[in-house]
Amino acid sequence: MAPRPNTGPIDDAEAWIIATPEATYASTAEAFGLGPQSIRARILNRYGSLAAARLAHANGEAAVYQKRILGPVRRCIRCGKSSVIDQGRRMCDPCGADVARIHDGAV
Repeated sequence: MAPRPNTGPIDDAEAWIIATPEATYASTAEAFGLGPQSIRARILNRYGSLAAARLAHANGEAAVYQKRILGPVRRCIRCGKSSVIDQGRRMCDPCGADVARIHDGAV
């Protein structure tokens, strides 16, 4: 198994902002030398919200680690709209269905 990457400052900042009720994203970022958006993204992706993480910490529970699975967002080559496209596809579902209606699969 690969060693865990060194994420010391962001881990420390995450623990501190959850445990300190008067802490803000800006003050935490300044204290730990990080960007406020990196801390905000870490909290939102793991716990859903800072309030939920603080509430669980205040109740003595382990904070709910949601770890949302973010899908790859790409632009459709047909309509150009951003959508969650995975598995190596290049078109969104509506465009794929439209093309399937027109094209019968013959080469």
